[in-house]
Amino acid sequence: MKKLYHGASDFPFRERHLQCIWYDADYRPSQLAALTGESVVVKNPGSWNHGAGPDFLDATLAVQPDNRILKGDVEIHVDPFDWVRHGHSGDPAYKNLVAHVYYSSKAAGAPFQMDPKILQIPLEPALTGDSSFSFESIDITDYPHAACKQPAPCIQKFVTLPGRDAGLLLDAAGRVRILEKSDRMRLDAGKNADEQVLYRGIMSALGYSRNRKPMIRLAEVIPLAELRDRSGGDILCTYALLLGAAGLLPRKAEAEWDGATRSFLRSLWDYWWQNESSLADRSMQRSSWSRGATRPQNQPLRRLMAAADIFTNDIPLVTRFSPVADETPRTFIDRIMTDLVSAGAGSYWSRRLSMGGRPTQKNSALIGAGRAASILVNVVVPFATGTDRVPADALDSLLELLPDEKGNHLVDRASLQLLGSDHNPALYRTTVRQQGLIQIFMDYCLNNRADCAFCGLLKAIDQVQEPVKR
Repeated sequence: MKKLYHGASDFPFRERHLQCIWYDADYRPSQLAALTGESVVVKNPGSWNHGAGPDFLDATLAVQPDNRILKGDVEIHVDPFDWVRHGHSGDPAYKNLVAHVYYSSKAAGAPFQMDPKILQIPLEPALTGDSSFSFESIDITDYPHAACKQPAPCIQKFVTLPGRDAGLLLDAAGRVRILEKSDRMRLDAGKNADEQVLYRGIMSALGYSRNRKPMIRLAEVIPLAELRDRSGGDILCTYALLLGAAGLLPRKAEAEWDGATRSFLRSLWDYWWQNESSLADRSMQRSSWSRGATRPQNQPLRRLMAAADIFTNDIPLVTRFSPVADETPRTFIDRIMTDLVSAGAGSYWSRRLSMGGRPTQKNSALIGAGRAASILVNVVVPFATGTDRVPADALDSLLELLPDEKGNHLVDRASLQLLGSDHNPALYRTTVRQQGLIQIFMDYCLNNRADCAFCGLLKAIDQVQEPVKR
C-alpha cells in the first residue's frame, strides 16, 4: 500500500478519523508497535471522552514481550508534535495517560519532553501494511455509536422492561443520587458554617470540571465571611479580592487593550493593593488554573465576576438560596434560576469574552441556563435538603420540577452504555431520571469493568420485573 502521509500538512483526514480507528476494532490493527519496539495489543480502547482532557479514558493495553498491563488514558493526534502544539505538557488532566497515539511515524524520536512511561504509538506502519484499509470507508459521524457492535447485557434487560418500570427504576436511582449529595452536604455542614459550605459548593460548580479544584481552593483561601468583611459589600471590590487571591489579576495593561479595559483594571488594583500584602502568603498562582482548553464563556475571569455578584448581597447567602415560608417549589426554582442567570449582568464581562477583547454585539450571560440548572441540581437543592430547609412533603414536588442541566456528558455516556445507541431519550426526559442514569452508571459500570455478565445491575433489573410477573 502506498504511503498515506508525508507530514501534518499532507494528511487529508481529520484527527477524528484516527479516534474512530482507535475505538473500532474493525479498523484498529490487532497489533501495534510502540517507538520502543514493544508490541501493543488493545484489550480495551477506553471510553470516548466527550469533555476536556484525553480522548479516551480508562483504556487497557497489553505490552509485550514482558506482558505488562497498562490501564489509563489515551490521547490521539495526527502528528506527534501536536502534543506540544495543543498545550498538553504539564496539564494535570493528562496525568493518567498511558499512551500517545498518532498517525505519522516520520517524526520518530521527536525532540520534545514526554514521560518515558507513556507509550508513543504511531498508527501509520500498521495501517499502510493493511491492503484492505481505507480512510474513506470511515464515517466519522457514526461514532462513538458505531463501534458498539455487542451491546452490554443490561441494554437487552432495559429493552424488556415496560416503560413505566424503566422509568420507576431511573426515578428511584435519581432520588438516591440527589439524597446522597444531600447527605454529603449535611456532613459538611456539621463541620463548617452553613454559608461556607454553600459558598464552596457554588464556587466548585462555577469551575466546571477543569477548574473545579482551584475554585474550591480559592473558597478556602478567602472564606466567605472574610470576603464580605474585606469588600464592605462592594461587588467590584469582591471581584478584585477573588481575582487577586486567585493569582489571575493582571499586573499591567497590554498595549492593545482599550480605554475601558485599562480603566477597569485600574479600579480593580485600587482595591487589591490594599489587601495584597495581607493575603500574599496564601494567594494562589496563575498556573493553578486551566485556561487554554476552556471555552471563552467559561474562563475563570468571567466566572469570578458572577461569583462576586452572587456573594455580594445584603441578604445572607443561605437565606437567598433556601425556600422561604409559603414559597412553592416552582417559585423557589424560578427565583434561584433567575438569580444565577442574571449574576454579573451589566458588568464589564457582560459583553467581553476575554480581558481587553473586542466587545461583543450582544450581552452574554456569565452563567448560562444550563450551568445555573447544574448549580441548582447539584448544590442548592442538596444543600437545602441536607440542612433540613426543604419541608419533607415538598421534596418530591421539588425534584419533579428540577430543570434540565443540558449538555451533561455523563448523561450521554451513561445512556449509551446502559440503553444502547438506538434508545428513545424520552425515557430520561426529567432531571431526576438523568441523575438516575448517572447513579446507575457510577454504581455498576464504573465498578464492574471486567465482565458485564456478572454485573449486579442485571439482577436489580430482574427484581424490578418480578412484581409484574406475579
